[in-house]
Amino acid sequence: MEVITLKNVSKSFRLEHDKTSLKNRFENFYALKNISFSLKKGEALGIIGENGSGKTTLLKIIAGILKPTSGTVNVKGKIMSFIELGVGLQPELTGSENIFLYGALLGFSREEIKKKINSIIEFSGLKKFIDAKLRTYSTGMQMRLVFSTAMINNPDILLIDEVIAVGDESFQKKSFNKINNLKSQGKTIIFVSHSMEQIKAVCDKAIFLKDGKIKAKGSPDNVIYTYLKTVYKRDNNLVFNSFDKKIKEILRLKKKQKEITDSISKTQKNIFNKFRIRSLELKFEKNKGKINELKFSLSDLFENYKYLLETNLYLTQQKLTSAYNKNDSKLIKNFENRKYEILDDLKKLWITKIKFCDKTEKNKITHTLKMLMREQSGIFKGTKREINVLNKFKELLEKEIKQTKNHKIKEKLLEELENIIIRIFRLNKENKYGIKTIARTTKGKKLDNEKLGNLINILRKKVLFIDDNIFNLQLEKKNYLITKNKDKAKECEKEITKLKQKRKKLIGEMNRKQKVIGVQRKNSNVRITSVRFLDLNNNEIKKFKPGDKFTIEITYKAIKKLNNPVFGIGIFKDDGTHITGPNTKFHNFKIDFINGKGKVYYTVDSLPLLEGSYLVTVAIHPYNSFTPYDVHTRLYSFKVIKNHIEDFGTFYINAKWKIEKN
Repeated sequence: MEVITLKNVSKSFRLEHDKTSLKNRFENFYALKNISFSLKKGEALGIIGENGSGKTTLLKIIAGILKPTSGTVNVKGKIMSFIELGVGLQPELTGSENIFLYGALLGFSREEIKKKINSIIEFSGLKKFIDAKLRTYSTGMQMRLVFSTAMINNPDILLIDEVIAVGDESFQKKSFNKINNLKSQGKTIIFVSHSMEQIKAVCDKAIFLKDGKIKAKGSPDNVIYTYLKTVYKRDNNLVFNSFDKKIKEILRLKKKQKEITDSISKTQKNIFNKFRIRSLELKFEKNKGKINELKFSLSDLFENYKYLLETNLYLTQQKLTSAYNKNDSKLIKNFENRKYEILDDLKKLWITKIKFCDKTEKNKITHTLKMLMREQSGIFKGTKREINVLNKFKELLEKEIKQTKNHKIKEKLLEELENIIIRIFRLNKENKYGIKTIARTTKGKKLDNEKLGNLINILRKKVLFIDDNIFNLQLEKKNYLITKNKDKAKECEKEITKLKQKRKKLIGEMNRKQKVIGVQRKNSNVRITSVRFLDLNNNEIKKFKPGDKFTIEITYKAIKKLNNPVFGIGIFKDDGTHITGPNTKFHNFKIDFINGKGKVYYTVDSLPLLEGSYLVTVAIHPYNSFTPYDVHTRLYSFKVIKNHIEDFGTFYINAKWKIEKN
């Protein structure tokens, strides 16, 4: 059954321009033009549009406050209108007195209001200030009082005009839940809001008003997209300027809050200062209301713009997929650029959210930003645009690593950072191996450990890049030999030799710098005095074969007794690849204490490494901390030489082959 029906409803107002002129003195201004729609019992309609589009005028006509200039309006049922809430309130009366006054205006007797006044005050959350005069209330506090009073009514139809955009977050949730409960009870609702999230959550259908006309109607998703596209088709900078202004105002109000709090704490609590403290508390609450309203407005603006960008991204991706299928390079380029720009705007939007969100949300935002950056870098692979995105990604990861205290999470982030750095250097084609740049940066300069560490990382990435090239050239060489193209194979061999020489120089440079920062003694009470590599017969050697017995001997000296020390080892390939990192704690080899000189042995019965050069780190640290007493970072090295094994890679796996033929 249709409970609200409008047919060709128009509303005009006679505006007076110039009283001195008889000609063109009056003008008919149409606030609404030919509005038609119908609503069944239990349905909820959302009305959206910019300020001045005719939303409130339409509600007033449905409520019977205004009469239409033309057209018909048919409403069946008792109406409760939340339009211009607060009309009739008296600023010189207290909050509780205004509840009785407003309740009377709604048609309730004094006895009915008395029965429900406690639940009204509890719902409003204004118990502390209910006996203060209304003029001391903020706009948000007044709206909370009025909304809570009006909710004692039991109407068939609710006309709601932006009433949930007031008060703090908890009150907004309560109000929103109340409206949803009324909808579930079969009440018919017409809901005006600037919050698209609320429109989507409450409404079954929606109308977009512009200049008094219906520009779009139908499902909330489609109408919202049409509306937002119209609102934000202008320069994006206007949106972000709006964010900045509101964020600055919140910061200003928060500063004021602190001043009020300081004044309250400094004011001595006695009978003479009672009213002064009360006045300061009201100021604090008023300020708090303004902050909450601004936060709500910011949240609305964020959600609305995000919805528009995400919808645009989805539509652009569909068009891009179609362009790929058609193999239309011009269209592909256009839509790839468009997708990149939308992702950029989304990134900017989420970075803005960090400025006004709760601390708990920041981790989620960082995760979202990383996802957006990954998607962006995938659009223009191998270009400067990808390098720009990866550099920003790197900055984000470095910031996250600094703020993260969890060791496991930090390890994953470091691994991710390493992959990003490798990718950046592989894309840097102007300086393929980075030798000249590194030489220039280190020449004639004394560098601290942190800068040296960064240079070592850069060198390591270059070595990895050369390794890839050598491997690819070796495969090419084999292919050429198979096809008996010996000249091409010789060219490959020459290139391999050159790359190996460059690799050797880089590793030499890396090791020289490593020796400067390799020893980091944190506590002089215990030291690593020597490290040796031993063979099957406990002889010191530096060359091993895959499958050999391999022992690392660590000699230490403890000046004082040290309880529960942990000895750790790190084995790395010369290009920096981390092979393993065992320690006595991980292996449940507990050492009660050390005092004086001693030795610790780490033995591998069958060395599972292939040909190559390897670096070793040794360290002593406390049982419950990774901050070392003494650490020698990659100061020791050994080699694995060829035997009958011809495998590619790093690890030697002792395995057997088998074949069965029928």
